[in-house]
Amino acid sequence: MVPPLPDRDSQTPRNAAQDSPVPTPWDRFASAHLRTRAQRAVYRAVGSNPESWWSAVEIAKHAGLDHAEVDQVLRSFAGAGILHERTHPSGARLYCWHDELRYLFDGTVPRAELVDPVCGMPVDADSPHTGHDPTGATVAFCSRWCQAAHRARLRRR
Repeated sequence: MVPPLPDRDSQTPRNAAQDSPVPTPWDRFASAHLRTRAQRAVYRAVGSNPESWWSAVEIAKHAGLDHAEVDQVLRSFAGAGILHERTHPSGARLYCWHDELRYLFDGTVPRAELVDPVCGMPVDADSPHTGHDPTGATVAFCSRWCQAAHRARLRRR
């Protein structure tokens, strides 16, 4: 059975002083990467068994979505470092959840020294996705998506 997307109201702890939600790693991931129906469908499918390899055809059939739309999401997730990608001998692209993000499924908090300035997710110091803030300080990102979003913000300034 595919696990449902967590309900933000029941999963997010409250900050007693401000009575406002305290974002969890899940909240930060969802707000940055699960904005569309297709993104959520890919998350549900791949998250139902993070060790399995999935094709766009399998996910599209399961979710009742267009194959091309699911393929685009899978490619963008792989490009962002959220999923691993490999090619099957038949030529089909297959995708599997990236090990560094498995904490989203098991509820553990990753060991992280840094926080992604775009989405607020925890990031290990050895992240391959790095850049600089406006002051020149090095910053780390959870994915290539957030790294690209940061660069775009800097260009708009």
